[in-house]
Amino acid sequence: MTDPAAAAVEARQSMSAGAPDRALAIWEILLREQPHSVEALIGAADCLMALKKPAPAIEYYRTAAVGNPLQASLLFGLGTAEAAAGDLTDARQPLEESAT
Repeated sequence: MTDPAAAAVEARQSMSAGAPDRALAIWEILLREQPHSVEALIGAADCLMALKKPAPAIEYYRTAAVGNPLQASLLFGLGTAEAAAGDLTDARQPLEESAT
């Protein structure tokens, strides 16, 4: 079993070092062990956005939002991913909610 705290630190460091593909691999390992980890879901979604893959990022953000519908960074990420995927109608609500 992976140490979630250590893995999360490694994933964040990989992302900061400009290696979103490496960070995504770490988050996905954590998600196999803890599929409802909001931190891992958001981390994986952020990596996918950095890799210019908004469609799968949307799914991670939406899954994370189930238990955290008012988290501003999550709403901003979801809205940004939807906008990047070309869905401006769906993007508007989470972006507006993240600003309040």
